[in-house]
Amino acid sequence: MKSTLARQALVAAALASLGAAGSGVAHAEDNVRCYGIAKAGQNDCGSKTGVDGCAGESKVDNDKGDFKNVPKGTCRKLGGTVDTYYDRSEPHGAAEIAAMGKALGGGSGRVLCSWSPRLGRLTNQWASDHAHTLADGTPILALDMYEHSYHIDFGAKAAAYVDAFMQNINWTQVATRFDALGL
Repeated sequence: MKSTLARQALVAAALASLGAAGSGVAHAEDNVRCYGIAKAGQNDCGSKTGVDGCAGESKVDNDKGDFKNVPKGTCRKLGGTVDTYYDRSEPHGAAEIAAMGKALGGGSGRVLCSWSPRLGRLTNQWASDHAHTLADGTPILALDMYEHSYHIDFGAKAAAYVDAFMQNINWTQVATRFDALGL
């Protein structure tokens, strides 16, 4: 189950489809390192199913958690806009989204992963009631934590609902929403 979640969670962010394929051969001076997210099969950064950890112009070896150098231009650079973690094989704050949702258990609100043009990055936030959200933010993933969203199937077990939600996120769809922003 954990490996399934990890595979599904390899986005980013949940979250972006990055650039064109590059040649796998390059001189050392032509290589760069960075991190972030990419859609599998669309560049050399995504070798697994779904969406894989990768960014800017190089990839993270998700099996060992270390960087791998790749040729410059292999992945489209997003200028630091995709906020992921080089030492984790998860999308933008997936663990944070789950933790925020569990903290809201029994209460009301939503957890939103939103693009902030003002900040120039993705941000996770707790949206209280129906009014409080990131000003000028565009949500690409929403976790509803109002009791009506889980009470019939999970009773008071909000944490089990959050776990099920996280396991069933369609990260390809989240990436499509991110792509639709046209960044």
